[in-house]
Amino acid sequence: MVDLETDSKIEVVPDYVKTTYRVKVDAHIEDLRTRTRAAGMDYQLLVTNQPLDAALREYLTLRKAGN
Repeated sequence: MVDLETDSKIEVVPDYVKTTYRVKVDAHIEDLRTRTRAAGMDYQLLVTNQPLDAALREYLTLRKAGN
């Protein structure tokens, strides 16, 4: 992988990315979800392949239905 800002390079091991990295990312996302909800805030995971306006519309629809 090449860092687009610094041009530094790191080697990526596909098996690590497929297993260990995915587990770590999932745990981090779950931690964020837990902490935001514990603080009384809404949590909505956004994916980068979805337009922001569509994601916001979906969130607002869910929020309205929950009230």
